[in-house]
Amino acid sequence: MSEKLNWNLSASATGGPQLSHAGTSAVDGYDKLQVTVTKAQGATLSVGPGNWSGVSLLMIKPSIHDPKLTYKTGAITAALDGTLLLVGSGAVSLLGDGSAQLAFSYGGDTEGDIVIHVLVGRNAS
Repeated sequence: MSEKLNWNLSASATGGPQLSHAGTSAVDGYDKLQVTVTKAQGATLSVGPGNWSGVSLLMIKPSIHDPKLTYKTGAITAALDGTLLLVGSGAVSLLGDGSAQLAFSYGGDTEGDIVIHVLVGRNAS
């Protein structure tokens, strides 16, 4: 049985144009994950078995947006300075073909824990 994940994007310039798009992604299953990152200790999250090939939607939403908060998957390391939403297997392929794991680290000044929410939609075939 197919599951449906609804998503909605919107961006606008003050006094200027607005772009928005919404859709539904049909997936065979999904996972909602959460990990806590501290300044002293990063965190690793296994997003699923195998590699990214079965993933067709990935959303990563940190509780803070800071360029010193980073995620690493395979050979890719990037700042998590905003919410990340990848819709479609083509977009998810930007993460490379390595194992479906995310390693988070933080080198900033925020005290306390950083909570990162992850939503993953995947297809069996």
